[in-house]
This record gives sequence, C-alpha cells and structure tokens, in this order.
Amino acid sequence: MKIIICIHAHSSNIPYLTQLFQDKDNVILEHYVMTDFFEIITKERLTQFIEGKITKNVCNVIITCTMYSNLIQQESIKGVPIIRVEHPLLEHTTTNPHQKHLIFSNPKTVAETVKKVEAFYKKKQLVPDFTISVIPDVFDLILTNQKAAYRQSLINYLTLHKEKWSGDIYLMQLSMAIVSKKDLVPLTNSVFTILETLDRAINEELSKNLE
Repeated sequence: MKIIICIHAHSSNIPYLTQLFQDKDNVILEHYVMTDFFEIITKERLTQFIEGKITKNVCNVIITCTMYSNLIQQESIKGVPIIRVEHPLLEHTTTNPHQKHLIFSNPKTVAETVKKVEAFYKKKQLVPDFTISVIPDVFDLILTNQKAAYRQSLINYLTLHKEKWSGDIYLMQLSMAIVSKKDLVPLTNSVFTILETLDRAINEELSKNLE
C-alpha cells in the first residue's frame, strides 16, 4: 500500500482530496494541517517537516495551500515527487483558446500565482490573454470555518459581476471549489476549478509511481 502525504494550511481542504481519492483503494492519504505555521513558515521549516514524514512507502507529496506551494521550488523532496494542486489548472489556461478571467479569494497568493501562469505562457511562447480579480474580504471566512458564508460570498460576487467578464472563469484557490456548477447557473461563462484539472493530473502521477 502506497502513502501520499497531504500538506494543508487549513482542514477545509481535506474533503476535496478525500473526494478525489475515494475510488483509489491502493493509496492511503496522510493529512497534515499546518495552520499554526501560516504566517511564519519558511521554506526550510516546511521542507524539514515534509522530510520528517517521508517513509519508504510514500510515493507523492500533495500541497493544497498555494502559499506553501510557492515556498518550495523543487519538484521533489528526498526523491518523492511533489504535486501542487494549482499547477494543472494553471497549465490548463495555456491550452484554452478563449479569453480568461482568473479569480482569487486569497489576495496573498495572487502575485506568485500570476508569475507561475506567466511562466507557463512564456514556456509555450504565448501572449497572456487573461485578466485578474480578487474577491475582497472573504478568505478569512474559510479560515474561521464559516464555510456557508464563504460559499455564499463567492456566489454573490460571481453572479453580481458576471456581466463584466467575457470568456472563461478560473477559480484559483482549491477552497473555491466549494461552489458547484449548480450554484453558477446564472453565469453564461464556462467555469474551471482546481478540482476539475487535479483529478487527471493525480491519475497520471499515480500511474508512474504505483507501478
């Protein structure tokens, strides 16, 4: 049985991974919530923490917090590949020919995430064709376990501003997957979340590491 270490900044992200792995019987998820580190964590502390959890049965490390993902630049730790949950969605933006609008709920992740998107575009020699919005004053709701209020705030913002956006909408935090397609029926735009692109990326990674 293989083990995947899952690093979270908040416990609210755990159900999303549980959902993705519900049909993968040959994998055990080990979840570590590092909320206390949120403001003071460094690359060294995060790396050391993960290194201490790696055993011979660990095949991957999944990082669900964009801020933690941005701290670690390498693609593996002690030879174990890292899966950053946002990367498949970022790469998806480069394969989508439509105009794109990237929406964030956590303002602290915007700058580094946009740098990553721009790097994906540059690698493929593409001209950036996206705009950016940050939903104000909502991320603290999820950090304080006000899930219903967080979800409703996202829905309200998206429906209120839907006339402003042309093209497709990308919800850039994993926590934003709390909004379902049914919630967004009023929008005529296509909406993409981290969950949609992450499942395929995980299956591809597991096919390499579970052989």
